[in-house]
Parts: sequence; structure tokens; C-alpha cells
Amino acid sequence: KCTHFAEVGCRKWMTACKNCPQWKSSGPHTWLFDKSKKMFNQKKEWIEGLKNLDVITCSNWLDGEARQSILMNANFHMIYNWIDMAKFKEDHDDTIYERYGLDKNKKILVSVSAGWDDRTTRYADALRLSDILTKDYQLVIIGTKTSERELHDNMVHINYVNGTAELSKLYSCATAFVGFSVEDTFGKVFAEAMLCGTPAVVFNATACPEVVGDTGYAVERHDVKAMFEKVKEIVKNGREYYSERCKQRVYDRYTMESNVNKYIRIYENACPIILFTYFTAVCCHAFESTAAGSSDRYHSSAVLVCFVYEICRLFWKMIVLRMHFMFFDIFGFYRSKSAYAYV
Repeated sequence: KCTHFAEVGCRKWMTACKNCPQWKSSGPHTWLFDKSKKMFNQKKEWIEGLKNLDVITCSNWLDGEARQSILMNANFHMIYNWIDMAKFKEDHDDTIYERYGLDKNKKILVSVSAGWDDRTTRYADALRLSDILTKDYQLVIIGTKTSERELHDNMVHINYVNGTAELSKLYSCATAFVGFSVEDTFGKVFAEAMLCGTPAVVFNATACPEVVGDTGYAVERHDVKAMFEKVKEIVKNGREYYSERCKQRVYDRYTMESNVNKYIRIYENACPIILFTYFTAVCCHAFESTAAGSSDRYHSSAVLVCFVYEICRLFWKMIVLRMHFMFFDIFGFYRSKSAYAYV
């Protein structure tokens, strides 16, 4: 159940998994046996047993990858993840510097990750970037740090930020957001920073450049020298040169209203039986309310229709949940609180 495959360059999932290069290092695993071939065959059997399957991806990159997998015969829909426009906004607050030990006289570079550890390359790349930063820069990393390697003098680690309003202030005080991820199906923190008017410099890997678009820059993966050059270009042009374009891209693509409505339309098209039952209930109510007869006759019909509707709704919900978790199993994603990032 590999959670990531891009960095190691594994494409076996397109045909048949076996001899997994990560079976001891990524995701749920066993130490004695490589079960990747068996699990792949099980997933393939499950998928082939599902008719009229709809698959929703959260980026064009993921959509392209999924179309090359055993899901290739499904109906595909690409719907971006969304950002809460009410929670993230540009907010310049001078008290943020003292509160987190930031140097107001330096150019702040911010990066956010769920974990800064030695299992991924994010923390190693952050250290490498800090090595080449000039004295007028400070690198701020936000998120849980489990690596035992010490921070460099020009780095600040913030383990926890209390709320999106506080995070917005940190985004807003930054000259640029630097993204060290090389395996992201969307990259929500990029979009959050952009909504606060902060341009992002990311690695040209997976869906990272897709989120940023032409509002920032993408450099080759792990090339921190090129990343710093793009940061200096942002400084040269001025943060204001990018801010409005960053916000507009989020408004145009990552709003909750537009993307949630796309989900609703898919569910409506995928389950006509629910709509038919609902329509029947409405018609029954209109007919019974005008027809002659006892109230018991009306009551019995209404109860029957409602009962049938609830049974159909429950049955469909069970199917959707099963498909949802199958999707996670197929790609080996964790079913955790961070799982939304892969949907």
C-alpha cells in the first residue's frame, strides 16, 4: 500500500505491482513478506467488479495518473480541493514577530508541513536552503519536527499555530512561501499562502506547480539553489507584484462554493433512484392532499414513500462509503485526519 511512488519513480501500479521498492519503508507494511502483488490483484478484482464507477480526483496531475491505473475504465471527474475564504486573508500584524521570535528586519520565508522528519526530503531540503541563504533572510518552518538534526541559526521552528487567523498572519509577513514537497496531490498550504497574497516557490513535482500556476515559480525537485534565485526574483519585483494574481487564482479555482456544487451534481447524476423516489414523494404529497379520502390513507402512503426513500438513501450511502475507502486502499493512502489531502 504505497502512499507515494513519484519520488522513487515506481510505475508498477500501471500494470502489476511486485517486488515493491518501498514495502519496508512506506505506509502499512510487513517486515517479512512483500505482499504488493497479492494486494494489487485483490484491488484489481474489486475494481473490475464495480460497474459505472465514478472517480473524483483533486488535481489534473492526479487525474492523469489515475487514468493510467486499473481505474482507467471509470468515469473521471477533476474537482480541486477548496480553501475557506473566510478563514484565510492577508493580515499584517507586527506583533507576530515578537510572538514567534522572528526578525522584522529580515526577509521571511515560510514553509508549512505536517511533519519535519528524516523519512522525507522536506527537512533535508530546508536545511540545504538555509545553508545558502544570505544574512538578510530567515527561514520559518511550521509543523511538528521529529528530526533530531538541529535547526540552523537562520531558521525558526514553530511547532503549533493556534488557528487559521494566526496562520494567515504568518503567511502575510512572508516575502515568499517555499514548498519542499515533491509528492502532493494538491498542495493546500500553497493555496492558503496565495490567498494571503504571498507568492510560492515550489518544486516542479506532482501537482505542486499546478496549484501555483503563473503566480509564482516552480524549480526542479531538490534544487534549492534555483529556489533561492526565484526568491530573489520575487524580492526584486516586490511582493505586491504577485499578491493580487495569487489571490485571484485562488478565487477563480479553489472556492468552496464552486467545487462543492460539482460534487453535488456528480452525486445527483450517479444516483437517479434517489431523485426518482424524492419526486415520487412530492407527487404523492400533492395528490393525496387534494384527493378525497381519509387522512389515514394519506398518512399511510406518505409513510411508505418516506420509508422507501430512506432505505434507498441508506443503501446508496453504504455504496459511496465503500467506494471512498476502496479509493484510499487502491493508492495506499492512510485513512487518517490528513486523508483529505489525497481526495
